[in-house]
Amino acid sequence: MVSHVPAFVRRPLLRIGAAVLLVLAAPHARPGLFIARAQSESASLRISVTDERAAVVPGVNITLLNLDTAWQRHATTDDEGACVVPLLPPGSYNVTAQRDGFATVEIRRIVLSTGDQRALRINLKIGEVGASVTIIDDASSIQQSAAMGTVVNRNFVENLPLNGRSFQSLFELTPGVVLTRASFNEQGQFSVNGQRANANYFMVDGVSANIGVSAGSAPGQSAGGSLPALTALGSTNNLVSVDALEEFRILTSTYAPEFGRTPGAQVSIITRSGSNRFSGTAFNYFRNDALDASDWFANSKGLPRPAIRQNDFGGVLGGPIVRDRAFFFFSYEGLRFGCTSTGAVGSQAVLECFSNSERTRDAYRSRRICRQLFRPFRLECHQPARRSGRESTAGFVWPRKLCHFRHHSTGQHNCAGIQR
Repeated sequence: MVSHVPAFVRRPLLRIGAAVLLVLAAPHARPGLFIARAQSESASLRISVTDERAAVVPGVNITLLNLDTAWQRHATTDDEGACVVPLLPPGSYNVTAQRDGFATVEIRRIVLSTGDQRALRINLKIGEVGASVTIIDDASSIQQSAAMGTVVNRNFVENLPLNGRSFQSLFELTPGVVLTRASFNEQGQFSVNGQRANANYFMVDGVSANIGVSAGSAPGQSAGGSLPALTALGSTNNLVSVDALEEFRILTSTYAPEFGRTPGAQVSIITRSGSNRFSGTAFNYFRNDALDASDWFANSKGLPRPAIRQNDFGGVLGGPIVRDRAFFFFSYEGLRFGCTSTGAVGSQAVLECFSNSERTRDAYRSRRICRQLFRPFRLECHQPARRSGRESTAGFVWPRKLCHFRHHSTGQHNCAGIQR
C-alpha cells in the first residue's frame, strides 16, 4: 500500500533530489557542462591571431581560464586566423594562444563585463619549443558593441554609501537618466532619453524582473509588466542584495536586437557566484531613537521622543562544493522597521467628519468610518475643556484651545492638534 504524499512535501523533496544528483554527477562531468547563461547577461570575445609579418595564423589553440572558478573554454582559429568565444560569464580571464613553431602567448586578467563584445588581437612570434611570452597589459582588447551604457561593478558599489542599501541612486551616473516623481499613475522612478518612467526593462541574470505589483486595488501600470519588482519602500533589495551584486549594466540606446521589449533603459543585473575559496559577510544596519535627537515639534509640545526601530540585517556565503567544478552562493537580507511620528493635526477636521456624517443618507455608516479613523486616539487638553456647544456621537468634546491626541494602547503622544 502506497500512501499519498502531499504536494507541499513532494515538491521540495524533488528539488533536493535533483540538486543532489547534480552534485554527485559534477566530479564526472566536463568543466562547464552545467553552466547555462542567458545571452543578454553574458559576454563574448573575438580573437584574431597574426604573426610578425601581420599574416593570419590558422589552427591556433585558444584557451580562456576564469580566475575565480578555474573554468576553461577552448577554441581554435579558422582559416582567417580568428575565432569567437560566446556566452562567457562576466569576470577576469587569462587567454593563452598556442601553436607549434610559435612561442606560447599568455595575456592575463582580461576583464569581461555583462553584455561585452570585445575583440582581442594576438601577435605570435617564431620561437623554440617551450618558449613562452606573457603579456600582463590587456590594452589591445577593444569594445565592439555599439550600445551606449554604463557598467557599475561590485568594487564601486562597496566603496560608496548607499541610502537604504539600494543601488538605484547609481542610475544617475548614466548619461540621459533623469529622476522622476513617483505617483500611483506614474510609478517609475527615472526616465531615460525622454521616455516614460515605466518604459525601463529590468533583468536579473538574464531573467525578466518586471513583475512589480500595484499597491492598490487597481493594477495600474503593473498590468502590462512594465514595473520592476521593487520593495514597498521603492528600493532594489527585492531584486538583489548589495552584497550579492556582481555588477549591473544600464543600456540607454543602440542596443542589440536581443533587447528592446521596452524603449527605455535596459538594466541588466548580475549576481555573484561561488568560487574556489570560501568567502562571506554579515551585516546589521540599525536605527534607534536612543541615538536620535528629539523632534522639534515634539519638544515644543512637551511630547516624548517618537520611537523608531529599524534593522536591516543579513549576510552572504559562497564557496566550492567540488573544487573547480561545482560552487554555491547564498544570500539573505531582512528588514524590520517600526516607527511613530509626531505631526500637527487640526481637530476641526475630526469635528467636521462627525458633523458631516449626520447630513448623509447613511449616517450610521459614516459615523462608523469616523470612529475607525480616530478610535486609536483620545483628545486631551492641559486645562479643563470648554464645550463648544456641539458634541459628536462618539463622545468627544471638542474644546477651542490647544490639545493633543493620546494613543489608547501605547499611551504615547503621537499627534498634536490645534483647535481653530
